[in-house]
Amino acid sequence: MRNLDCYMQALDDQTDTQEEDKEEEESEYLEEVESVIEEAEMLAIKLEAVLTCNKMAKDEVNIGEVATQRTTVDLPPIPIPTFDGKISEFENFWALFNANIHSQSLTNLQKFNYLLKALRGSAREAIRRYPITEENYLPALNLLSAKFGDKGKLVRMLQYKLDAAKARGNQISHQRQLVDYLIAIVVQLQQNGVNLKGSYVTQKVLAKFRPDLQRRVLKQRFQSEQRGEDWAVSELLGELDTLVKTEEQVAEMLHEAETHRPEHRKTVTEVRPPHSKHSMCIYCDEANHNSLRCVKVGEITDRVKFMRAHRLCMNCGRQNHYSKECTAPGCMKCNGKKHHFSICPKNFKAEESAKKPKIEFDSHAPP
Repeated sequence: MRNLDCYMQALDDQTDTQEEDKEEEESEYLEEVESVIEEAEMLAIKLEAVLTCNKMAKDEVNIGEVATQRTTVDLPPIPIPTFDGKISEFENFWALFNANIHSQSLTNLQKFNYLLKALRGSAREAIRRYPITEENYLPALNLLSAKFGDKGKLVRMLQYKLDAAKARGNQISHQRQLVDYLIAIVVQLQQNGVNLKGSYVTQKVLAKFRPDLQRRVLKQRFQSEQRGEDWAVSELLGELDTLVKTEEQVAEMLHEAETHRPEHRKTVTEVRPPHSKHSMCIYCDEANHNSLRCVKVGEITDRVKFMRAHRLCMNCGRQNHYSKECTAPGCMKCNGKKHHFSICPKNFKAEESAKKPKIEFDSHAPP
């Protein structure tokens, strides 16, 4: 009898083991099926996009004007925007995603796949709770809107950025960066209904800029007919933008004059105020010499490394763009080649030769 019980127990154990193995095989099979289905759905989306593009390319638009025919232009496809969870970027993301994906004639499953491809970081983690189904697309959108589209949070974050913003330095390129940064913040605040008027907020913003720009803005304000009116921050930034643009143009003209100067002649004494920002060396920020004559960063290779490390344009020495995007004229001594006068080989050789002592030979001395 005991042998029979042992036999039955062994048979039950074997059956359980077989069932567990079968469940593991079924689980692996289901995972493979889900992967294949997901790939098939993505291929279907791509196929539908190709068919839609082909259909649009075949459609012709005729304008009823005699002897006038518009040339068809094949525009490149608009890329799907990405969003990584930054509240300040949610409005822009949703505007593009709504136009390119959400409002198109696609199934909710297809839209959900596009949405997942567009999300990064905390935004992707926020909707990870939802399985990829037709029914979960709209709940996922609502969750994103509630978490990242909160206007109250956006306004508080923008106000904090406005209060904390400051220039990296006193160079005009630093003032330009600050103006552009503040304008972007103020535009968003105004679009969300924040009133940025009054002497308190305008004085706080104005104090972020260097003193000479502050004086010029205040002088213009006192001389204007709007002196007694509330001063809007947007108006203040508009005036600062104009002043900075003028300073940039002056600096550009001085730079051009510097590159056109003859190598063998000394320049006439320049009429500049002491320590003018336009004559400052870009390598050491000192005002008693220009960038070509800097001894702290004296070699061309070191200067190129310095400009790359500080993200300066190799053509004009300013920030926020590369030499291929620079609109300033190139080196006049090198047929317009895009490089700064302080790293021009011809200028550098001329400067080095000027530093070498001249050796004079006595014509009466014996050979």
